[in-house]
Amino acid sequence: MMRTGKIIIIIAAVMITVLFYEKKGLHAIGNFSLGVNTGATYDPNNLERDINRFNREIEYQKETVSGTKGEQIDVPYAFLSGLNFKYQFNFLLFRLGGHFSKTGAGVKGSFTPPAGEKNEIKISTYQASFPLSIAFILPVKERTYFYMGGGMTYHNVYVKITQSNPSAGPFPASDRRDRYSGNFSGWHLLVGAEVPLYKNYSLSVEWIHQEGRSYSMTNDGIDNAGAKTSSPKRVINARGDFILFGINYYISI
Repeated sequence: MMRTGKIIIIIAAVMITVLFYEKKGLHAIGNFSLGVNTGATYDPNNLERDINRFNREIEYQKETVSGTKGEQIDVPYAFLSGLNFKYQFNFLLFRLGGHFSKTGAGVKGSFTPPAGEKNEIKISTYQASFPLSIAFILPVKERTYFYMGGGMTYHNVYVKITQSNPSAGPFPASDRRDRYSGNFSGWHLLVGAEVPLYKNYSLSVEWIHQEGRSYSMTNDGIDNAGAKTSSPKRVINARGDFILFGINYYISI
């Protein structure tokens, strides 16, 4: 996986070098811009399956065992923040970006059996993605255009599921902590639009659909007895859709 990251860095470095240099030496060509963006995504790292599994069992126990209490877990939305560097030349756009998403503290639920101790369930996750894109431009007028393309994405992900008292249920054989982290590569599609704002500034809106699936990750976990455990292994799916709104500054070189 580290090899993939190095390849992406090398490609980006080569692309930027080629853009700055020609046979006659260093000089500015095309349009360069730096941008900051923010947005949102649904269920980063695709934890809905785990959440639904907990929720179904909590509801089943509440319906079948008198005196059982439980609070369901909401599938999370997450806010994004990021940066991007863009180079526009004729009808081509080269974009190197990064965005970070993290769920808030509200991804939690609970299960309490009759006359038993409460089990608090918490889920936290983040994802950092670094897309390297090549897109085709449909110009409307100066610094007003639509674009679409795609490219490679490098992902860094983290997932942690904790339970205060797994013995209470709804899955008594669960661990107190399951924690996974790692890096892997994928690909994405990009569609966007940009309009002038003021002088060298512009506004942009982008939609990114990404695909990526990790290798089988080892658990950095703690079982119900308090001992460290490396199982079960887990594959994390970074598939998702992202809406980004940005402010860009065009660099005069």
